[in-house]
Amino acid sequence: MFTSSAAVTDGTKAIRGGIPVCFPQFSDLGPCAASHGFARTSTWDVTSTTSTTATFTLRSGGDRDARDEAFPHAHVVEYVVCVDGETLTTTMRVTNEDVDAFEFTTALHTYFRVGDCERARVEGLKSTSYLDSLDGRREKTDDADAVEFHEEVDRIYLDTPAVLKIRDASMPESGYGGTFTIEKSATLTDAVVWNPWVEKSKKMGDFRDDEYREMVCVEVAGTRKMSLAPGATWEGSQTISFAV
Repeated sequence: MFTSSAAVTDGTKAIRGGIPVCFPQFSDLGPCAASHGFARTSTWDVTSTTSTTATFTLRSGGDRDARDEAFPHAHVVEYVVCVDGETLTTTMRVTNEDVDAFEFTTALHTYFRVGDCERARVEGLKSTSYLDSLDGRREKTDDADAVEFHEEVDRIYLDTPAVLKIRDASMPESGYGGTFTIEKSATLTDAVVWNPWVEKSKKMGDFRDDEYREMVCVEVAGTRKMSLAPGATWEGSQTISFAV
């Protein structure tokens, strides 16, 4: 995983790296003023641990703060991180504890570390439709064999395959190179591919100007509103493995 050396870790903003949890919305696709919602800047409770697993819980209720004003629904979000052998599985569960149904969008905003983004490519998305966030979210079809990074990329791929791969062709002597495999649950229908490139990197205060070369984001997501009935629980997950 990639985390920026300039990331802010005092809780005043989201950490630039790792796997931020986007809830109750991805980007601006929801009611919150803050992009990606409030979960990634909230303090979660550690509710259980084992030798391979940690479970974190974010619960509404008590004194309502600003985060709840935009999403005034009783809810519990559970996030389970499991490191088992050579795989990392992250599972998110959302339970509606309200009397009415509510809608949400979500993503697990994973930052992958690569040796050089121009030597990395995302495979598995050929012939898939996507919304181009750099072109007013116009819907397009990806005809390329792989997504490559020679300029800024910001795309929301719709109805994506269950397995995606990031191939990093960096030379082994660099300490990098290999293939990430991402397997996602059917409940996370979409995937976001992002690299900020040069100009956007310079505008981010929590990201070094040249760090865009060291990372690629592939985010398993549900970017279209999902409705959750009272008492119901939604679950989405990804399993990540790496091979040289």
